[in-house]
Amino acid sequence: MKSFGFIFGVVAARDGLYYRINLVQRLAPTEPGRQFGKALAAGSTLVVGATGVAYCYNESWALQHTLRGNGLFGASVALDDFIVVGGDGVFLFKDNVSELVPAGMNVVAAARDTVVVGAFADSSVFIFDKGAVMTLNATRGTFYGRAVALDDDVLVVGASFEGACYVYSRDGTLMQRLVANVSSTAQFGQAVAVSDSFIFVSA
Repeated sequence: MKSFGFIFGVVAARDGLYYRINLVQRLAPTEPGRQFGKALAAGSTLVVGATGVAYCYNESWALQHTLRGNGLFGASVALDDFIVVGGDGVFLFKDNVSELVPAGMNVVAAARDTVVVGAFADSSVFIFDKGAVMTLNATRGTFYGRAVALDDDVLVVGASFEGACYVYSRDGTLMQRLVANVSSTAQFGQAVAVSDSFIFVSA
């Protein structure tokens, strides 16, 4: 399996309209063959996902922690006041390790002490909020939960085999279903992001 080196750049606004990428550090994989850089999460820590591993770097780009798991562990990562690693199960790392969801391919997002898990094989989404768990479900086979994004009070869930994404309020109330006029093979909703008043969806 090919090993990828990860190049990290800082994106800065110029004149409020354009962006310039400045290379500040290149992080090379320490364990070849693990698809280093397949998932990323950034905040006070940079978390780099790889096959079976999540690497945590501090603000000086020094490797601080190496988190390990089985199977697809490291396929998805998220960062809040804690680290969440998805893949074959979902694990939350804070003072200790908590398993939120058992085996199964999962993607993760986190914000404001809330963790969202997309279990797209079952077309389900789990919301873990301060000890409470909420489940959102859709028709099996739509890959609902293929991508999840969370920002303040907005949750976005992609359903790539349906060619749609769903926008929810934080309490799980459906606000809108978004579709795009693209080819049925484009898999609209395979990746999503939300920031301020913008929702980004890839196809």
